[in-house]
Amino acid sequence: INLTVDAPPTLAGMAARVRAIDAAGFERSLHRAGLDLPRRADVILAPNDDLRARMAPAWVAGQAFGTHTVIIYPERISSYPHDSVESVVLHELVHLSLNARAGGRPLPRWFHEGVAVSVESGWDLASQVRLLWAAAREPAIEDVAALFRSNAESETSTAYLLAAALIED
Repeated sequence: INLTVDAPPTLAGMAARVRAIDAAGFERSLHRAGLDLPRRADVILAPNDDLRARMAPAWVAGQAFGTHTVIIYPERISSYPHDSVESVVLHELVHLSLNARAGGRPLPRWFHEGVAVSVESGWDLASQVRLLWAAAREPAIEDVAALFRSNAESETSTAYLLAAALIED
């Protein structure tokens, strides 16, 4: 992957971590999902005082645009579904891959997020426990879509989890 990283000097350490990501194992995970590693990715690291960060909901740690651009808000990375800058970058790269595969056609957000979480982080015991808790609400697919439209972090976290479970199933 031709990976470029644009970051202010205050995020130079994070930029170095992004540049050091080993894409080989990630590429195998993408292939298992029927996706290809993007040929190129432009990663922008934006601090919280950046206009792009101020325009995004406070709980959003990263965003993918089109087939080449990713914006990461490193100061927001803390917990599920993303606990490191590396996991956020990989998650957003899955979105780029999905966008390329879809060829400009829209995909449901639950599908996008479910695939991204499954490929980027895999499915572990903690994910299974969170799924049991979320499933106790007996959500329908429409509920998952509604949870993604919420601005509440807790509801969006539940949506990510349920979307990943749907994809795993």
